[in-house]
Amino acid sequence: MWYPAIQRMSREVLRTFEADLRNPDPVVQHSALDVLSTTAPSYFHDETLRLARDEDPFKVVHAVGGLGRMNIPEGRAALAEIISSRKADDPEEQNVRCKAIEALGNSGDANYLHLLIPYAEHTSTCESEFTMIAIAKLGKGSVVPQLERFLQNPQAKQRLYAVTALRLTTSPDAVDALIGALRDKDDGVRERAASSLIALTGHSVAEMNQPPPTALQLEDLWRTWWRSHRKGAKLVEPPPEICRMS
Repeated sequence: MWYPAIQRMSREVLRTFEADLRNPDPVVQHSALDVLSTTAPSYFHDETLRLARDEDPFKVVHAVGGLGRMNIPEGRAALAEIISSRKADDPEEQNVRCKAIEALGNSGDANYLHLLIPYAEHTSTCESEFTMIAIAKLGKGSVVPQLERFLQNPQAKQRLYAVTALRLTTSPDAVDALIGALRDKDDGVRERAASSLIALTGHSVAEMNQPPPTALQLEDLWRTWWRSHRKGAKLVEPPPEICRMS
């Protein structure tokens, strides 16, 4: 049987990478961290949890990648600890927190909604954008009111994040909120709201070979269509994401 031989070879390779995680050569260590974060085999369970509590944010962000791929209760708890305990006044630390927020958002564990929602208010860092996306995935229709509040934010980028996240809730209430965002004063927000509506409903109200409607006309067209179709509408789930480590 050649299976035992392959298993032995696999364990030997993994042991090599495990040793390289502690190698003083930063290039060797970096390569091992990349393996841990992008493959996350159960073999690295203990090492990943250890690195999640390291002082070096470079090591922690790779551990976050591994924890996200493992997606086990102990790993999700470690992600929550990273979000709530890492210092917030350093760009590298902010990146670690944002990646941990992203990983929890992709975990499917709505028990962490209460932890994540306050970070949507961190508008001066990446945390607001990542949090809106994460809570939209975890909370679906239940978080539409929280996201809708950001449509009144004076910063256009916050309103843009909100219309992006609203699409991910796959909620009828999100359609109402997005129709309201079609009158936003920022071109980018209006365009994102329009594209989010098309992606969410699988429908476009604009007619082919006709001049594009004004913002008010577009809003009126959507409201008219939605009144007729809301009851039986089958909203479109967002496409699956491609896993990546950056």
